Amino acid sequence: MAGVLYLTLSLATAGVPKVSGANMARAIAALDENKFKVFLGYAQVYVGDPAASSQPLGRPLDADSCASWPVPGSQVPCILYFREDLRNAAFRVRDLISVAQSVPDSNIVFVDPGRLSTERRELLDLSHMDIDVVVGQQ
Repeated sequence: MAGVLYLTLSLATAGVPKVSGANMARAIAALDENKFKVFLGYAQVYVGDPAASSQPLGRPLDADSCASWPVPGSQVPCILYFREDLRNAAFRVRDLISVAQSVPDSNIVFVDPGRLSTERRELLDLSHMDIDVVVGQQ
């Protein structure tokens, strides 16, 4: 879809989550209204024969992304974006999800795909994810 950005939205559940379901629903609706296609949970690529067995390829975009994708790691909540030209979009996401949880500017991080492992670049290429959002604790 032209003009639509794809993002994963994960809830970090270690400890007590600091977001309410009602506010998360408002944030997701706001993202949807602003041409963000939201995938809840995680994005993972599998290799192998789907009819037989398949294995996960590399690290997923999930609730642990804040610590595992950027170098050095970040804290939850975080917003990771994977193209430099998406900086403004990442800050727009921050504004749209603020009803559920505020994300400090320092936790909005550009992750350069050129510095990632082959498996992680392949995950981004195959999943078409532009932005990864993790909320849940502070």
